[in-house]
Amino acid sequence: MKIFKGRKRDSQKGMALILAIGLLAVLSILGAVVLDVSTKGLKQTAGDLPRQRAFYAADRAVDYALNDTILAILDGDSGSTTVDLTTTTHKNLILSDDASKGVTLEEGTVKDFGADGETGLPNYIKEIFGISAKGNLFHVNVKTTVHKNTPVEQSVHIDSGVLRVWMSQDDQILITGGKG
Repeated sequence: MKIFKGRKRDSQKGMALILAIGLLAVLSILGAVVLDVSTKGLKQTAGDLPRQRAFYAADRAVDYALNDTILAILDGDSGSTTVDLTTTTHKNLILSDDASKGVTLEEGTVKDFGADGETGLPNYIKEIFGISAKGNLFHVNVKTTVHKNTPVEQSVHIDSGVLRVWMSQDDQILITGGKG
């Protein structure tokens, strides 16, 4: 029988330290991946904000171009068939607080091509709304740009034709529709 005189070797000695370091490495890699993905998402979202500002400003300009005040200018005694929306008065109303956020109105016009004339609206529209329906065709052209705090300027351009149909006896607007 052999008697072992010395220290008994523990084969498990240091294994807890190796497991702890390995687990810490895996968690660090996982944390780095999550941080990278969330940073990319934030950058993408921040990049969309200027584009949204430009779009909403252009959309407001189109709505403004078709409001009763602008249409009264086009239908009034001035004989004007085009309204320039880039003048200071119109621009300030369209952009309101967006100008401080770097949004500019680069282009903006609304042109009235006139009433439907002697021939009237197409028959399929008169069938829908009745014989006393009248219409005007408008062309709206708007371009907005965002310059502030963006690495690349963001622009939105809307070029649209809009048909407004109304009843001739009481000027009640039946429909406003467009494509562009």
